[in-house]
Amino acid sequence: MNIEIPQKSNSDRTKTIQIITPEDILNISEVQEIKNADREYVLALGLNNRNFLQNISLVGLGLNTATVDINAILRTALIKGNTKIVLVHNHPSNSLEPSLSDKICTNILSRLSHLFNIELLDHIIVTEKEYVSMRKLNEIEYNIEDNNVKFLSDYLICNDNLKLQEEIKELKKTINMYQMNERMISDDKEKNQQKEDEFIEEMEYE
Repeated sequence: MNIEIPQKSNSDRTKTIQIITPEDILNISEVQEIKNADREYVLALGLNNRNFLQNISLVGLGLNTATVDINAILRTALIKGNTKIVLVHNHPSNSLEPSLSDKICTNILSRLSHLFNIELLDHIIVTEKEYVSMRKLNEIEYNIEDNNVKFLSDYLICNDNLKLQEEIKELKKTINMYQMNERMISDDKEKNQQKEDEFIEEMEYE
């Protein structure tokens, strides 16, 4: 297996490989290489907003269960300017069933990537002859009973609430400024009208 990460140049691929279906992912040479591997390899595919492949990173490696470096995935995606990510990893056991760690890792990455306006399109599990899409299994954005996922979800909800509160404060400030301007305009109109009335009265008196 020969994957150079992250130095490997994939500049030509942005013009030739577009990811529309899981089958498009299977046809990538690096994905073909890990299908028969004797250990787990986790690849992160970085895409642009038109789903063209920009880069491939090796983000996890293990004998039975690979440890995935989520920080490295997001860091690479930001550096490369990816707007979408696809995870791919192999199961040497030839099982197509996503493990609990697969689900947790996928959902944590999905939630975190949203903070950077990056979309996790799918997580593909490959074996020697078959594959499965975790997106099609509805295992992405799934409510997993895990403390880490629950903590992250709660944190993101609180963070969203804080952002919403700040937006409400700014909106109130804008409304107050608008109301003050309206009152000032109204006061100016009243003053002008009063001056005009006084002027008319003086003219009539004369």
